[in-house]
Amino acid sequence: MERPPELDLSGVSAAGLSGRNGNLRVSRFAECNGQLYTAVGQHIYERIDGVEPHWCLVYTNSYPGHSETGLRGLAAIPDLSGHGEVLLAAVEGNAARIVRVNPRAGSEATELDVADFLGHRWGMRPSYVIAAYNDMAKVRDPAGGEALLIGLEAFIPLQAQIAAAHNVVSVGYGRLEAGGWYLVRHPNRAYDLRQIAQPPGRPLVPTRSIRASPFPQETDAVYFAGYDANKVSAHDTSWIMRSTIAGAIGVAQ
Repeated sequence: MERPPELDLSGVSAAGLSGRNGNLRVSRFAECNGQLYTAVGQHIYERIDGVEPHWCLVYTNSYPGHSETGLRGLAAIPDLSGHGEVLLAAVEGNAARIVRVNPRAGSEATELDVADFLGHRWGMRPSYVIAAYNDMAKVRDPAGGEALLIGLEAFIPLQAQIAAAHNVVSVGYGRLEAGGWYLVRHPNRAYDLRQIAQPPGRPLVPTRSIRASPFPQETDAVYFAGYDANKVSAHDTSWIMRSTIAGAIGVAQ
């Protein structure tokens, strides 16, 4: 007899989500304090092991806005209180933010309002942001501790004036900042905005995946990769860049 799924997504709310015609997907798993968690839409579930394993809802995003996916990049990070770990997730959409979740209490704290942060730094506010497509890359911070590198894609409203020195390209349903941007989260929870050096005539849309080098001869290297076709035909658009960790993190501003 076929066993029922541990987590039946048919009973999970998809309110405010438009991805895959309103259907949900599991965007990320993360291990935190020895427990397994997963992000599904705007929710985080904990797996309860045992004879009949099942999943328990521990968090629902209190300010979801509109999104195609919901939460992305779920990652375990040290709790600065010294009590184990907590979870960090990126909210995709028109209410984009980085949120810190204590899964034991179900509580949340906004670490970064991504749209406000980018609007301040760029001089033009994005209307929709995807941060941490798949995961948040953990790298050694030369100043001590562990930093997170978080890739970005940002849509710029059609009516917005393009700020100086910014490269914006059009896709089938909007305009995208194409400068290869990403966030750096330092161990003290301070955030910085960094940019990949852009080859002439090569839009970097977006910084989709980041990974510290696994090669023994490259202990100080980190790789960046991208492209998102954004539902339109594309050719010769994917890219991979390499940097030193110190160069990638830079100096916090």
